[in-house]
Amino acid sequence: MYTRTDQYFTPLLVAKELLELAEFPIPRHCVDPTCGSGNLLIAASTLYSGNIKISGIDRDIKIINSLRKAKPHWRLSVADLLNPQSMNKTSILRSKDDCDLLLLNPPFSQAKGKHVLVNFKGVSIKCSTAMGYILKSLEIFEPEYGILAIVPESLLFSEVDEASRAVLGKYYEIQVLKCLESKTFHSATVHTVAIKLVRKTKLEESLSGEFYFSSDMVKANVEIIRGGLQVHSVEEFSSDTGAQFVHTKNIKDLICGGESQKQFVSCSKKGIIKGRAILLPRVGIPKMEHIEILNFERDVHLSDCVLAIINNDKEQLENVKRIIISNWSSFKEQYKGTGAKYITLRRLRDWFKRNNIIA
Repeated sequence: MYTRTDQYFTPLLVAKELLELAEFPIPRHCVDPTCGSGNLLIAASTLYSGNIKISGIDRDIKIINSLRKAKPHWRLSVADLLNPQSMNKTSILRSKDDCDLLLLNPPFSQAKGKHVLVNFKGVSIKCSTAMGYILKSLEIFEPEYGILAIVPESLLFSEVDEASRAVLGKYYEIQVLKCLESKTFHSATVHTVAIKLVRKTKLEESLSGEFYFSSDMVKANVEIIRGGLQVHSVEEFSSDTGAQFVHTKNIKDLICGGESQKQFVSCSKKGIIKGRAILLPRVGIPKMEHIEILNFERDVHLSDCVLAIINNDKEQLENVKRIIISNWSSFKEQYKGTGAKYITLRRLRDWFKRNNIIA
């Protein structure tokens, strides 16, 4: 792993397994625009035995020179996919029209910033580096069979890639092939997934769009509050003048009746609740037994690591509790992250909407 160029090479056994899972037709021309050590292309040439063309691009000249010696029959170029001037010099672009299959394990970040700006289908989109490489690859090569990509898990749910997913989802079906272990890549601890993108038909493109539940399907209507006070900035007040401060570690004690030292803080910031609520940790996967309805008779100030689902109608909150518990596996999946697992307000609201809860 070379952190200077953000390289996490795909192990050959992993590459072979993912291509077998993807079940693409045998391609005529397979391209990897961020080929690195070439293992995805090696796996393709082994699995699709026959007279297929193999092309690879990478911005690291040492890696490309090494591959040229090992694979003299491959077409290889030194270029950065996100740099138009660099890409225009590559001979591979002259045969891009016959590309059937794209393989991609793009850089997960970049040294100068977290975001890139790319054009896709006539739209200028700000997105993560990994998403930028996917969009630009599809824009340039337009593969007939689709793309197999290894990406950070956050690409599937982060807000920075929200616009990209909306545009991409209009033209391609996104399938998750496998969630990879954090130890898959040497010296890397990121959570990654292998995804398969297949072009939609014109009819499917025309039907793409968001789905909304009609009002007669609503099973609950709640408000979601995120706490606004960081633990390290707590200034304690007396119990007479302040609100009880609740952070992630307090949730278990509040539900199970355990004893914990109570803190009281000023009520001057956002994140104050009163009445019935279900508390959720924002960071770290919750436990099913901690999904309970609490009733706060006085103001409670939530830390920024706690979310509260609020409705003073006990029956509606009971519906929310039942829906969460009965769909527990799906609910836990909303806690995602390339590093620590966490949930966002947008992700929680989207999950609620899919399960007939208005938030």
